[in-house]
Parts: sequence; structure tokens; C-alpha cells
Amino acid sequence: MRKKHNFTLQLCNNDIKQVSSCKYVGVYVDDQLNWKNHIEYVHKKLLKFVSIFYKLRHKVNSQILQTVYFSFIHPHLLYGIEVYANTKKSFLKGLMILNNKLLRTLQQQTLRTHTVELYKNYNTLTIPDLHDYQLCNLVHKFLYNKEKLPPAYSNHFTQNYAVHNYCTKIGMICTYRAAKQL
Repeated sequence: MRKKHNFTLQLCNNDIKQVSSCKYVGVYVDDQLNWKNHIEYVHKKLLKFVSIFYKLRHKVNSQILQTVYFSFIHPHLLYGIEVYANTKKSFLKGLMILNNKLLRTLQQQTLRTHTVELYKNYNTLTIPDLHDYQLCNLVHKFLYNKEKLPPAYSNHFTQNYAVHNYCTKIGMICTYRAAKQL
């Protein structure tokens, strides 16, 4: 059970109403920052494609089906993944299962087909791996291409050497995962 706080926030002498969730630039932010609402929102959006893909898979060739996936599914998964996929795996499980089902349907594969093959065939990553990849891309842009980032990110990160002179775990993970993807 959530504990209610006994304080109010004001902006220009107007009380700001406390809500459990709100949509901000296309991502549902909830008061617990567990991203369940956003994950459910994406899940519902993608669920609509299951029956369409079942009907479509026998009518067009595999190249078009792959283009359909990267046009209609992948952008929904990718948008805001840096924040929403940084949650418990159990919260992401339904979305990951649905994505596997969509890939399996488009590739006309059976339930026995291993998910690794599904992702390999489309040259894409699982949701947790997409999350890590996008974070590593963000760090890479900060380190080597700051001009490609919005100005708000100019002072968002502090480089390791500015704090101390030893390597941290996150730096090693990003380096390892970025090299692994190549």
C-alpha cells in the first residue's frame, strides 16, 4: 500500500495535483518509477498487431515482413527504452513474450524455435539488450560526439577521471557490451 505524503507542491500559486501516473513526451511516468504503466501501454499497442501479422505473413515475402516489424514494432519498443527497461525483469516479461510472439509470427517459426534465432534472423536485440545498447550509445555520444546530444545533456554526466582515478563497473560493462555487439 502506498503512503500518501502530506505536502503540496505549488506552481504560480496553483496546487499541483498528485497523480499516480502521467504521460510526458510519450512515456508514462508513475509515482513509483517502476514503469509498469508505460510497459502496459506499449504492450497494448503491440498486441493489436498480432492478428494483423498472422494474416499478413502468408501474403507478402520475408523482406517485407522484416520491414513491417522495424516500421511498426521496433520503434515502439525503442522509444524511451533507456528509462522504462531499467526495471524488474518480471515487469518486462509480458512485453518480451509478446515481442517473441510477433517475431515468431512474422518469421513463420514454430514455438520450438529458440528465441536467439528469431533475434539473429532479424539482426536485432532482446529488450534488456536493447536497453543496455541504447545506454551505451548515450554514453558513447557523451564521450565522443557531444554535439549530437541535446544541450540539456552537456553537464548531465561526470567522467570517471574527474571523480577518482580507477575504473568503475559501469564503464567496464559499457565497453564490454559495445565490443560484444560489433
